[in-house]
Amino acid sequence: MNNTFKNSFKVEFAQSANKLIYYLKKIPIIGKLFRDSLYKKTEIKLILGVIGKILAFIGGFLYKAFYLGIMILLPLYLITKDFSKIRPYFINIFFLLSFIAASFMKTSIFNSGNEKNYYMIKLMRVDAGEYLKSQLLYMRIIELINFSIPLMIIGRFINISPLEVLIILLELTAFRLMGECIYIIFYDKYNVNLENNNIFQGVLVITVLLASYLPSVFKVNLNFECILFNKFAEILILILGIVSLICIFKYKKYRVLSRRLFVKNNMIDMDKIKSDISFSDVKLDDKKISKESLKSKTFDNKKGYEYINLIFFSRFKKVIINPVKFRLYIIGIAFIALVIFCIVMPDKRYKIVDIFEKNLLYLFLLCTSCLLVRKYAELCFIIVMLNY
Repeated sequence: MNNTFKNSFKVEFAQSANKLIYYLKKIPIIGKLFRDSLYKKTEIKLILGVIGKILAFIGGFLYKAFYLGIMILLPLYLITKDFSKIRPYFINIFFLLSFIAASFMKTSIFNSGNEKNYYMIKLMRVDAGEYLKSQLLYMRIIELINFSIPLMIIGRFINISPLEVLIILLELTAFRLMGECIYIIFYDKYNVNLENNNIFQGVLVITVLLASYLPSVFKVNLNFECILFNKFAEILILILGIVSLICIFKYKKYRVLSRRLFVKNNMIDMDKIKSDISFSDVKLDDKKISKESLKSKTFDNKKGYEYINLIFFSRFKKVIINPVKFRLYIIGIAFIALVIFCIVMPDKRYKIVDIFEKNLLYLFLLCTSCLLVRKYAELCFIIVMLNY
């Protein structure tokens, strides 16, 4: 298993480096500095891969902190207005989102759209069982580490001790292993991948979201603490996690499972879905094309790159216009909602103004960073497209 684990990392490093070199070559002027001979530099690609993994590891902490802040802390603070009262509701929502929903929505073994699984098992011909089990252990360890620091920091503000954080993380790992085991048993018995079952996933998401936030709005404590911090429940959860891990390692049909899950069609479908999502807002609609846009005189005086660029921007201007419209709609809806709220509850408007005044700098920095990231992505898209 150790050799499989090392080889999977080498392939991932090389694949990531190849993609980076490919996109660097597409950048105007600078791209000429990156030659095709770089694809043969194995040592350089390994170094780039290691750097990428380190950055991804650091980004994992930020991602978990962002998840805990946006999905749990922010809604609860808006509801309670007091960090000292957040603890029971925080544990309730975290349990439902991370223990229940995450355990059955995103698994390691049954992620049929994972390109890395396809490359390693189908193309590199590694042992499916060893590879999937090594990736499962790696993902669970990384998740445990990435959650640790954000939960420790948040725990200091909402009265969750480091020992309780450790218990939560161990139980979370046990639940994730139980989810993987249940998927294996269900697939082995009914030949159905629940991760790709839209009905099951849809019902799960709606149920978990309603159960997470509605009780907090109505100040109803579901009291999942009695499960997570009860000694008998802790022991039972950990035992079930260990039993699940043993079942996962003793499962013998990984080769058959991989033949059905990791096929080329799944990779193509995933690429097609991504393509449809990326370009769904720039597809041409014959009914919406104006007469002026059909006149060929618009491009008569243009030649060469200027002519090509004008055609490109005339066709793909929605990439820039639609985000602006979307932001204006959001601002308009938020403004109307705020006005209605101030009219219906005039005694609360001073509190709203006070909150905005205290957090104006943070809101400005957040909005600015989001806009810069979006504009950078749009600029990269335009540069790459113009360079083709």
